[in-house]
Order: sequence, then C-alpha cells, then structure tokens
Amino acid sequence: MKKGNVNDFLVSLGQWDLKATDAGEKIFAVEKALAHPNYTGDVSDGFDVGLLRLSSSIAFDRYIQPICVPRGDTEKGIKCQNAVVYGWGRLSTDGEIPSTLRKAEMTVTSQSKCKLKGIITDKQDRFVCAKGAGNDNSAICLGDSGGPLATVYNGVYYLTGVVSYLKKSCGLKGVPDVFSRTSAYAEWISANAK
Repeated sequence: MKKGNVNDFLVSLGQWDLKATDAGEKIFAVEKALAHPNYTGDVSDGFDVGLLRLSSSIAFDRYIQPICVPRGDTEKGIKCQNAVVYGWGRLSTDGEIPSTLRKAEMTVTSQSKCKLKGIITDKQDRFVCAKGAGNDNSAICLGDSGGPLATVYNGVYYLTGVVSYLKKSCGLKGVPDVFSRTSAYAEWISANAK
C-alpha cells in the first residue's frame, strides 16, 4: 500500500463496468488503511497484504457477498485445486485495459512445482501458485494486483489468495501466477479487522 491520505481513496463494491454506474454498485469512503508491518516494498518477500476499514457497514445483497479467509491450508479453501481469479487487468502484456470485470478459471499448482520453476523462493510458504485451467498459461496481467483468487467448497467461497506478482510477462505458457497465500496472514487479518 502506498502511503497517502485515506481521504483520497474510495472503495467501490458491486462494480462490474468501470465506465458506468452499475445497478448494485455502492461507494464507500475509507476510514483507515493498514499495510502488513513486515512489508518491505518487494512483493517477492511476501507480506504484500493490507486492510481497509470502510467508513460505514456493508449491506450484503445479490451483487455484494462476503468471502471467507481460510485459517490454514488444512481448511477447505486451499485444498481445492480449481479456483477463479477476478480483475480489470490488461488482456495481454501491452494489451488494452478492459472496462468490465474479467474472470479466469485457474488450477492451483503445488508449491514444489512453483519453486522448481524458480517462480517463488519463499521458504515460509507465504504464496500460492496457480495457472490458467486447461491451457497451462499465466492468467493474470498488469492491473490485476490485489484481486481475489477464490475457491469454493460446499457452496462456501474462500479467499485462497490475493494477486501478488507476475514472474515474467502475461500469458506465458507453463508459467504460474503468484498469489499471496491468505491463510498465512489469517491471524494478522483477524487481529486487525476489528
């Protein structure tokens, strides 16, 4: 999170089209922003997570729904192999920026495969890797950072990861994308989300 005045930020929930006001869209002011205290500015070190406290409560509806933070990798969220990532990132490395929210089906890959390919070197497993389902390609791109990697188990959505970084460029075959492993930060999130 870049330093700045929280009054300069607004959060839009239920938004689908960046160029229009959507039926379910609600705008919130930010009351407080909190970056993880161990974040160094280098995303490959991990800890690139933060929390925003909104100025008012969220009323859930058909457009805005909660998502669970898995407490550990033994919880259902991380054990699912199929996942979905959402974002407004570029469609290719030099491609256009879409105005509508995009989603990509992902397959979670093992830490050992990700480390073997040199995508991550993390010894504390603060990351989860995933690649495009069915095509083995990278699926995230510039502008997707901070987006959710969601898994579903028994109808419950889990925030398994948060888009962290690309090792190379967008859409490369056989190169997984890197996400901050949400379960690694569950205690910090719980302690600071009050």
